[in-house]
Amino acid sequence: MLFSVLSMASVLMLRYITKGTYSYILIGDPNFVLPTLTSVTAFMWFKDLKVRQSKLVNTVAQSVFGVLLIHAGGETMRHWLWTDMVRVKEQYMQSNAVLLAVLSVIVIFTVCVVIDQLRIRFVEKPLFGWMDRKYHI
Repeated sequence: MLFSVLSMASVLMLRYITKGTYSYILIGDPNFVLPTLTSVTAFMWFKDLKVRQSKLVNTVAQSVFGVLLIHAGGETMRHWLWTDMVRVKEQYMQSNAVLLAVLSVIVIFTVCVVIDQLRIRFVEKPLFGWMDRKYHI
C-alpha cells in the first residue's frame, strides 16, 4: 500500500513541480524503481488474499494474459493505442486527467477481455477439440 501511495504522490508532485511540462516521461517507464516496487508489492499482497470463487472473476482472470499480449505485445500496438487512440500526452495536463486515465484503462481492459474471450470460444476450444479427436490427447 505504501508504494502505491508513493507512486500516486510522485505523479502529483512531478506534475506540480514541473508545471506540467511532460513530467509523465519521468514516471511512465515501467522499469523505473517506484513502478517496479509497486508492482511487486501489489503482487505479494494479492497472492495471499483469500477470495471466494466467482465465475465472473475466473472468466476475467482467464483472459488477463491475453489482455497483456493484446495491448502491450509490441511497440506498434502500444504506440497506436496509447499515443494515437488515447492520446496520453494531450490528456496529461487536463483537469480531468485522473478520470480520463481510469476510464481509458477500464475501456481498454474490457475490450481486450472481450477479444480474448472470443478467441477462446471460437479458436481455442474448437482447435483443442479437433486436436483431442484427431490425436486422442
